[in-house]
Amino acid sequence: MFEAADIREWRGHDVVDDAGRKIGTLESVYVDTSTDEPSFATVTVGLPTRHRLVFVPLEAATVGPGYLKVRYPRNLVKGAPSIDTDGELPAAEEESVFKHYNLVYQPGAGGERRLWEIEIPWLPGYEASSPVRIGNLAFQQFQLDVYGEMLDAMCQARSAGLEADEVGWRLGRAFVNFLETAWDKPDEGIWEVRGPRRHFTHSRMMAWVAVDRAVKLVERFGREGPVERWRSLRDTIHEQVCREGFSTELGAFVQYYGSKTLDASLLMMPLVGFLPASDPRVRSTVAAIERRLLRDGFVQRYENDPGVDGLPPGEGAFLPCTFWLADNYALLGRAAEAERIFERLLGLCNDVGLLSEEYDPQAKRLVGNFPQAFSHVGLINTAMNLAHGKGPAQKRR
Repeated sequence: MFEAADIREWRGHDVVDDAGRKIGTLESVYVDTSTDEPSFATVTVGLPTRHRLVFVPLEAATVGPGYLKVRYPRNLVKGAPSIDTDGELPAAEEESVFKHYNLVYQPGAGGERRLWEIEIPWLPGYEASSPVRIGNLAFQQFQLDVYGEMLDAMCQARSAGLEADEVGWRLGRAFVNFLETAWDKPDEGIWEVRGPRRHFTHSRMMAWVAVDRAVKLVERFGREGPVERWRSLRDTIHEQVCREGFSTELGAFVQYYGSKTLDASLLMMPLVGFLPASDPRVRSTVAAIERRLLRDGFVQRYENDPGVDGLPPGEGAFLPCTFWLADNYALLGRAAEAERIFERLLGLCNDVGLLSEEYDPQAKRLVGNFPQAFSHVGLINTAMNLAHGKGPAQKRR
């Protein structure tokens, strides 16, 4: 026997207890959202006409020829909380599963569930795009960039003439207060990677955006806050990103500190005002992305590395990244190239004008999540950048 490194392969096989007695058959696997590891399994038990699924922990489980062995006795497992064969575990009953096995149950700080993401091993997925999952592990990830997105939205709202909101500003200040101690922490980043947390350059840049917009809200719109301290923090983050996020060897900003990997999210640097498009480091980063991430006229998110994102190679081109390249061209004065890219992207819209998350230039088809708001935000921003010359990119400089 050996440890059940990939227990999904044993779906439909016998599940036996520590004494070798059969409990039932393996049905599905639940992933612990705090570790992204298989945590519990459901086992089919009962009479053929009255099947039900019981939960059993997978800690210390082993596998042998045709069976999965768990370390709990049969009677204990069969008496565990159960669901119908086509049912799902209600949130209110999740804790009872842990208590049945005398395991500590600790939900997330915001009450997040532990057994929220389930893998369905017997479904092949759309065109064999396995694993099939229910739920989304990303809800418990740490993503620094979202704080920049939120503060930028607040600043843009005020610039557009929306009235001030005291509750909103209290939230904005809370974000910056949090970032004062968290901005230099590794995270999962904009792409919600399933690999280890890293010091992603884009994440640090967006932490800078959050603090920069807080400073602007004080300076331009009279909001209250420790602006001198925030200015100092803004400068500290900027200096670190420029020092640690730029590779002199590649002549480009890189995906995470110390790496030699490119990432299209770094095209956002001039778009959020971190550096001007005319900066030599921005120009050389755009050139490096053109050389290494531009495929068949479309931009890949990054150079795939399973050790970073936990994914196999071979995804389609992520459409927002190609819009970002068009935006950079517009800022660089390469208007004709920007318009050609924009027209190419518009040509991908379906009969009702919708875009997906990605495009497969080999199969010539939309792939990924559909419809994808991220793609449409890119379309609108690029249209405004090209049409008026005073679009979102110019307003953030």
